[in-house]
Amino acid sequence: MKVTITLTIPLGRLSRRKAAQLGALQAECQRCATWHLEQCQALGTTAKTRIHDACYREAAALFDLNTGILQAIRDKALAAQRSYLTRQREGQKASPPRFHGDTPIT
Repeated sequence: MKVTITLTIPLGRLSRRKAAQLGALQAECQRCATWHLEQCQALGTTAKTRIHDACYREAAALFDLNTGILQAIRDKALAAQRSYLTRQREGQKASPPRFHGDTPIT
C-alpha cells in the first residue's frame, strides 16, 4: 500500500519587490499565452512541433521568459485551443479560449 503525506509549510509574506516581480511575470505569461493562442489560430494547427518550428524564435525574442516557462505557456495555450475545438466538434457549449490576469503562471 502506497501512503502519501502532505506537509503544510507556512510561507512568509512576499516583500513588495517580490510581489511586483511575480505580478510582472504573470502579466508577461498572460501576454505570451495570448500570443501563442493567436499564432495557433492563425496557423490552423494545435501541433506542438509545427507551432514550435513556426514561432519559437519570435516568441523568445518577444518575451523575457526562460525556455521552460515559454514552452509550458505554449503547451497551455495549445491545450486550451484543443479543448475548445473538441467541445465545439462534439456540439457542446464552448467559448473561445482566452487568458486573464488570474491565469496560473505554469
